[in-house]
Amino acid sequence: MQSQMQSKHELRKHYKSVRSNIADKAEKSRIICKKLSDYLSNFEGEILLYYPTPLEVDIVPLIKELARKNCTKYLPLTKKNKIAKFTNERDLILGEHNIYEPEKSLPVKPSKLDIALVPGIAFDPKGNRLGHGVGWYDKFLSSTVITTKIGVTFDETIAVSIPIAKHDIKMDLLFTDKQNFNCR
Repeated sequence: MQSQMQSKHELRKHYKSVRSNIADKAEKSRIICKKLSDYLSNFEGEILLYYPTPLEVDIVPLIKELARKNCTKYLPLTKKNKIAKFTNERDLILGEHNIYEPEKSLPVKPSKLDIALVPGIAFDPKGNRLGHGVGWYDKFLSSTVITTKIGVTFDETIAVSIPIAKHDIKMDLLFTDKQNFNCR
């Protein structure tokens, strides 16, 4: 069990190890994608997605499903701390921090997004997120009006609690392979 006094650094190290040892990531990712697909079944707004790294929940099937819907999709441009419209997987290049991002899209700054799907190393049931320590999501999420922020993670990475700072942005909902949390 996790100590309440653990630092973010210690938690990052612990949960990175946990994530690298999760069995059956593909099946768990499929379950999470199905839950997200059901949640987004009638969605037609503006959504920030993420293109997964090998240790994150693989939402590529959901991205492909959303490509067929009438919604505007964005992906992070991590080096620029902005986002770009995303239409096709073929247009992705490996960007900063080994994260795929749109190559040809110009950065945009929408005044409002309806939904943001947000990965993390770990979350707690209150919606607090432990990221990689770079601050991209906290900076972006705090500078944009987003109706619903959804944390996406494996159940094994739900911590008892995550230490927070005033700049940390809390999620509204969490989706895992075993449970969902309403954090509002």
